[in-house]
Amino acid sequence: MKQSKWRGLVLFSLIIFLVNQGLAQPMGEHNDQVDHPVEMMDELQLSEDQEKQMQDLRFKHKKTMIGLRADLDIEELKLKELKIADEPDKKKIHTQIEKVGSARIKLDKSRADHHLEVRNVFNKDQQKLFRKSMHRKNGSRGNLKGDKRTNRERHRTRG
Repeated sequence: MKQSKWRGLVLFSLIIFLVNQGLAQPMGEHNDQVDHPVEMMDELQLSEDQEKQMQDLRFKHKKTMIGLRADLDIEELKLKELKIADEPDKKKIHTQIEKVGSARIKLDKSRADHHLEVRNVFNKDQQKLFRKSMHRKNGSRGNLKGDKRTNRERHRTRG
């Protein structure tokens, strides 16, 4: 009985921690943040049709990312549960690590797909401006060794 209460307390604490981590992140910290800076959008001089397409893509991508992030969080939580078990099972932990990796890959693929869909909305000149803007944005992150993950994502991979 004591062991059950202890596990419940640990699980509850972990959930509270994860929720607080998610709420404490400043807006726009995710790599998949799809609210593009106003300056870039002004520079691209989008037509009304292009603006509508971009808005549709943004909403679609945000909905997808909510689900994918939730899937990743669940898989990471399952991994933590396996790691804190009284008798951790190495095979189960390794299997769960694969599931966490698979969830991350799905998230990254969705980001890449969205980026390509956005680029397809633009004409050739706009694509050049967009690439330059993305290069400036990615180059100014200050991440070490080309690490494109956000601080939150780097934090998730610890432990």
